[in-house]
Amino acid sequence: MASPSPSTEGRTTALRRGAVAALAGVLLLAAGARAHEPQRLTSREIVRLAGTFGAPGATTKIVGDVAVIAQGRERTLHATDWQVYALVVDQNAPLAPAPARVTLQGTRADLARIANARPEQRVAILAERRPDSSELFLLAVDLCPEE
Repeated sequence: MASPSPSTEGRTTALRRGAVAALAGVLLLAAGARAHEPQRLTSREIVRLAGTFGAPGATTKIVGDVAVIAQGRERTLHATDWQVYALVVDQNAPLAPAPARVTLQGTRADLARIANARPEQRVAILAERRPDSSELFLLAVDLCPEE
């Protein structure tokens, strides 16, 4: 068998050196990226809000009053529950307090159910919001009793 020519041998060696250099560069970049992970911030929150639009009962514990805007109609919800679940959390950031006024976004049917809820009906809302935003994007609505 014939031995490789000097020009072929030189190209092979140069390709090997280039591959080793490229691999070393990739490893250095990966190590640098791993050492500087971005800070985790809250990107979305899931909010559970429940209460009634009518006067609360004497034994009902109210956590706050929230002005709810649905289909351009503003009503005061006497909230008995306000829970926030952050999807991604910065360990040092406190959860934002409940806003005094929220605007609901969702399907016409869900918005109509909330806008037309009777004062004695218990309204439960599950929604998504961006931190420090007063807009709630409806995921689910429950009225009790339904009719």
